[in-house]
Amino acid sequence: MTINEIIGFACLLFWPLIPIFWFITHGLAVLGKRPPLLLPFLLTAFFYLPVAIFLIDNVSFLLSKGLIFPFALKAIGWLLFSLGILLHIWTLLLLGKRIIGIPEIQSDQSVGLVIKGPFKFLKHPTYLAHHMIFFAAWFITGFYAIFVIFLLDVIITRLFIVPMEERELKRRFGKRYESYTKKTVGF
Repeated sequence: MTINEIIGFACLLFWPLIPIFWFITHGLAVLGKRPPLLLPFLLTAFFYLPVAIFLIDNVSFLLSKGLIFPFALKAIGWLLFSLGILLHIWTLLLLGKRIIGIPEIQSDQSVGLVIKGPFKFLKHPTYLAHHMIFFAAWFITGFYAIFVIFLLDVIITRLFIVPMEERELKRRFGKRYESYTKKTVGF
């Protein structure tokens, strides 16, 4: 496999985990009762498995069409890809266990609102990191399927996941979260 195929395959295979997990996690939180700790993870595996099998079975078709970008765009892609990964790692370190939805499914009152690092300026830097990684992966690989993943990531995140997450954060942190949102950019 070439580096383009490896990046394309990784994007195809791992992207669906993000929306599947967040829909399940936030969906269960909306129901009001906190589910048993393992339930969101088990449901995610249950729904992800057929998606992963489909993607693996069709990877050669999904990565067969694309564009060949000039070197300058590929270089920009690598820069954005690297910055997206660094931003994602930074947010992971700041969020700790919150990144995997634990506050929605476990009543740990010691978990507070993160307002430092990139969160000082952006409400959702982790999602910005996703967008950067997938957009950059498209510049690097040129595969149309990766561009579709980028578009799906933006659409699903912005229309569904962010509103669900913001409702949960507002419920959990109240006026403190409302005050925080007035000082940050909505990305």
